[in-house]
Amino acid sequence: MSVLSRVLLVENDQKTANILAIALKSSFETDIAVSAKQAIYKCDIYSFDVLVFDLNMPDISGIDFCQVVKQRGVKAPLLFLAKDINVLGKIKLLDSGASDILIKPFSLGELKARLRAVLRHRDESPRIPHRVKVGGLEIDKNDHTFKREGKLVRLRKKEFALLEYLLFNANKVVSRNELLSAVWQDKDELWTNTLDVHIKYLRDKLDRPFKFGILETVHGRGYKLNLSKLRTNNKKAIKGRV
Repeated sequence: MSVLSRVLLVENDQKTANILAIALKSSFETDIAVSAKQAIYKCDIYSFDVLVFDLNMPDISGIDFCQVVKQRGVKAPLLFLAKDINVLGKIKLLDSGASDILIKPFSLGELKARLRAVLRHRDESPRIPHRVKVGGLEIDKNDHTFKREGKLVRLRKKEFALLEYLLFNANKVVSRNELLSAVWQDKDELWTNTLDVHIKYLRDKLDRPFKFGILETVHGRGYKLNLSKLRTNNKKAIKGRV
């Protein structure tokens, strides 16, 4: 059974969005955002294979949307829908990171073809392997997956980014400010306890289901992913089987 590519459709007209989502249903798994703010929120939580953005959105320009999502680490290609746009506007969008621009009115067949084209181009792009295995941990940046002791641990986007940064600084104390700078480029979304809340969520998934914890709070300094515990407990497990 094939897995459908996941599309985020950013369209402020709910009726139009619903019609397009139903029309794409057989070929794509489609989610809807009726504002740029909602779209950015969904991109922070979920992973999408392609973003479709209507340039008629009232709360943000296409160029600004390109910049915002890319600053937040979104790698999905962007297909823009435009009714009236001149050559200079197209050039600016493409230079800002747009993958393609589809002019209204368009047929459903053409929309599907454009989606397949940008997805195909993404899949053909060279990828650098980003898989790391250490102890009982395995993290894969390309697939956005994490496993501990062979068990898949489902993480939200910010949780994954936190774990990734801590893992690549394993056994070192990472300060709160360093984590905030690495994971939250947009300071406007930060609350006083933003980091504390996400660390708790991460610890609940990373440590609590297992026999021992590896995410440590170093009071007054920050946080540390203690991989030495993995080695120590692995040795104990081996001795116990002998």
